[in-house]
Amino acid sequence: MELTDAQRQHLPLRVLLGAATEVERQAQRYAAAAVYEAIGAGAGWETVAAAAGMETAQAYSRWSSAKVLRLFRPSPGENPELPAGQRRWAAERLGAALTQLQDCSQVSLLDAARQADLTPAFTTGVLSGEFMPPWPVVHMLASIFKGEPIELRALWECGQGRVLPSRLSAEGTAGYLAAALRGLHLAAGRPPLEQLAKGGLSATSVGRILSGHVIPDWPDTAHLVSVLGGRPGDLHGLWQEVHSAVLTLYGAFPPPCEPGPADIAVHHDGESV
Repeated sequence: MELTDAQRQHLPLRVLLGAATEVERQAQRYAAAAVYEAIGAGAGWETVAAAAGMETAQAYSRWSSAKVLRLFRPSPGENPELPAGQRRWAAERLGAALTQLQDCSQVSLLDAARQADLTPAFTTGVLSGEFMPPWPVVHMLASIFKGEPIELRALWECGQGRVLPSRLSAEGTAGYLAAALRGLHLAAGRPPLEQLAKGGLSATSVGRILSGHVIPDWPDTAHLVSVLGGRPGDLHGLWQEVHSAVLTLYGAFPPPCEPGPADIAVHHDGESV
């Protein structure tokens, strides 16, 4: 409920105050996520403090990992209940992707925990798939392991019981789908592209799909998600957004034009157009 709508409806004070409290809590979450994305991108706590107009120690105290973890714990009834198997599957896939990044980065678990201001036990639980952490923690660990956090976003969202709305521009939606597929590729241990090919979908086409240069049609998307250990239904809503975005940009799917080097093609029935 919008706070202004509640006021116009002359609802009881208890309802108005409850709505105001929720607005404040969501604002705190937004600020915390923004801080951790900045930290993950290389900003120091001095930069965060300057932007917030406070001392460095105050900024660190306000947005320490422990406080952020508490802030992002869902309130009762906030997120839809997920079957235990689905939540466990999502946590395990996310943990596998983070473990793959850690192995490639050669950053020790203890060092990662120290940099992220987490306990070693909690960090171990995240990488083993035992815990589903808040998004700022995922972003921080992916950055510490020199990965791209956006590639893990869809894996994390699967554990939140959400459809996968990108809320991006039409141009950005296709890139989000490619990032989601790269996240599944990462969680699967980055198998050779030849293992992902089938029929008219060559290894070269798979590489172009994962890099975001080609948008796959739905059969090829479903194939890649399945062979990478994912569930096609989780990404169907996102693919539909891509389909809609292409229609918005070009008026047809696939787009009725020959793409230039910087354009995005659409893989359809084994061909790039």
